[in-house]
Amino acid sequence: MPAPVVVIGTGAGGGAAAWMLTQKGIPVIALEAGPSFNPSSEYSLHRPDWELKGFPYKEGSQSRFSFAPLQTLVPRWDHLRSWNAVGGRINTGNTRLSNGTGHQHVRGVGGSTLHFTGEAHRMMPFSLKPTSGSGVPVWPLDYDSLEPWYSLAETIIGVAGDAPADNDPRWRSEQTLQPAHPFCAASKWVKQHSGKQFHWVANTRAALSRALSGRPACNYCANCQLGCPRGDKGSVDVTFIKQAQSTGLLELRTECQATELVMSEDRKITHVLYRDKQGTEHRQACDQVIVAAGSMETPRLLLNSPGVAALNDQIGKHLMMHLNWVSSGLVSADILTHRGLPADMICWDPCKASSEGYRLGVSTTEIRLSGPVNYAQRAIAGWGAEHKQAMRQQFGKALSISAIGAAMPNARTFVDLDPEKKDAFGKPLARIHHHLPDTELERLGQMQASCRQVLQLCGASGMIEEYGSYDFLNSTHTLGTCRMGLSPKDSVTSPEGQFHGIDNLYISDASLFTNSGNGEAPSLTIEALALRNAERLANRQLSSHS
Repeated sequence: MPAPVVVIGTGAGGGAAAWMLTQKGIPVIALEAGPSFNPSSEYSLHRPDWELKGFPYKEGSQSRFSFAPLQTLVPRWDHLRSWNAVGGRINTGNTRLSNGTGHQHVRGVGGSTLHFTGEAHRMMPFSLKPTSGSGVPVWPLDYDSLEPWYSLAETIIGVAGDAPADNDPRWRSEQTLQPAHPFCAASKWVKQHSGKQFHWVANTRAALSRALSGRPACNYCANCQLGCPRGDKGSVDVTFIKQAQSTGLLELRTECQATELVMSEDRKITHVLYRDKQGTEHRQACDQVIVAAGSMETPRLLLNSPGVAALNDQIGKHLMMHLNWVSSGLVSADILTHRGLPADMICWDPCKASSEGYRLGVSTTEIRLSGPVNYAQRAIAGWGAEHKQAMRQQFGKALSISAIGAAMPNARTFVDLDPEKKDAFGKPLARIHHHLPDTELERLGQMQASCRQVLQLCGASGMIEEYGSYDFLNSTHTLGTCRMGLSPKDSVTSPEGQFHGIDNLYISDASLFTNSGNGEAPSLTIEALALRNAERLANRQLSSHS
């Protein structure tokens, strides 16, 4: 039997890779820095204080980062400042803020799929191969190369959605989608009032519309981001990891932080150094290593491994974070915007118009305007009896329209090691450098205008909140810090995720992305790449031991 493959990280990339390897009969040791979560007992949607708790982060379930000084906010872009009707400007200073971690994630078994909304997008073919001369970096593979792996990933996690429209370039070799979810009342309202100007379609969602593999269909509780206690959302823990464990070939070690990759003189990774929950250091011998720790922790691990870091000066460069904008207003009708499946409807029009575009969605529940506490803190000002009456009249009428857009690599946006701040084991933290050039702020302004236009068409009588990337660094999609390519001069890995110059080291997460696309959610592409590359690794492993 082949020697075990060590997989570092169990999010979308690590989980999908572990699934493929175990399906091929190859044993896997998975090192997960964070804890595991029990959905049925640890997610708090059944509690009366569910809205106050948010996602139930455990000790060790978020990484620590540091930040280089962020850019100064200038009057030219004041219209892009975040605000709400209760508190006014959210960032009252003149410098961009990181808003806590600056990178919304979960460190644990399943990774950030534990709290993601569940959008499951295939990349547009023109996102992978943008127009020549556009300046947008080209992927070293095309849509045809990824298509069968998209189909496999959709089948495993369970994706619901309509068949692609005739004008959608994302062709399908087979029907892998469950029936689309019915639109909630808010989405029906948006489509009814803005459908002539904006082409709205059912979003592809990793939330079951029919039961699958012991998982029930979605009950439309509207709080996917707080953790799904029923297992209908297609997070990695209840799909790829669960199925990999059922083979008996996956050894999962939680709360084990990889700290260094040890390389021999002949450029082979021989051991992975890691620390367990008690801080004890271990040396895990390895035949092959897949690093899937995410776009912040993957470059950090490589940079903290001297032999590896010396081989490539592109590690940590080309960081991208999708642009985000959301505008919220109150409509006159009681359209129950606190209910339904989040992100059930999407508009790709602004994406198709440009190789640096964006997409639109209905996002009231995603930004947590789904309970009375958030209404009182963000949307409905006042106190006492009048405030209570206003709450009764306005609850369920907040409508939010969001835009997620392209972000291009730039020389001032990257990840390196902090020269001073270290973790509990003495290893330097990843330090985030992030700068928004004027071209992206102009795109953010276009996103704002589109969101406002949809709200106006929907009859929103007044704005209650706007929030965006200009004054807050707060991204859920971080990409590109170990991008793939054909040469170590401008990339870290091959198109198969193999580190240039080290035959047994692979990367399997969003670090590989060459560009950010046009706002497509990245998880399905991460999984498709992981399945594709892990099969190639598995076949090499099996042939070498035959």
